[in-house]
Amino acid sequence: KEYVDKALASPHLYGFKFQPLVQRFDVNDFRLDYLYRACIESRTPITMHIGSGPIANEFVGIGHFRKLMRRHPELRVCVPHMGWTEFDEFLRLMDDHPNMFLDTAVINVEAGPDMDTGYPVEPERLTKYADRVCFGSDWPLVSWDYQTALDSVRRFGFDADAIEAVMGRNALRFLGVVPG
Repeated sequence: KEYVDKALASPHLYGFKFQPLVQRFDVNDFRLDYLYRACIESRTPITMHIGSGPIANEFVGIGHFRKLMRRHPELRVCVPHMGWTEFDEFLRLMDDHPNMFLDTAVINVEAGPDMDTGYPVEPERLTKYADRVCFGSDWPLVSWDYQTALDSVRRFGFDADAIEAVMGRNALRFLGVVPG
């Protein structure tokens, strides 16, 4: 508790990033409940790599996230890569969780023949949530240039205002830099 309280009191903390695949932990471990409740109270966001693509282990996947959101429905969380490869399942949770965001990293880019990163969900379903989609690039950890990541956003079917929001405004709201 002391560590969480100290971190949340810091003016330099904008949120937490969890990557259960790499960090090898269960996001539903009861020892994290204090952190989750404190994040909800303080509106501190968590970026959580919880989708099962392109690599999975026993700590990632929609089942873990559903359970977490049932336990902490007000949690402010961004799911990178739009929950790759469980796009549809993550998108279905958006109605019930208004503090849930998605990011576009790696999705809809020309990634090469061994990796399909196209977004297989009808554009109109995603545009409904354009105010909760944030630009993500994964750059420089990827093999394509930054412009390719920027170009990928136009392939989602967003209008000009939504693209502007995705490219910055939504992230500012998610992080609590601006109200919303």
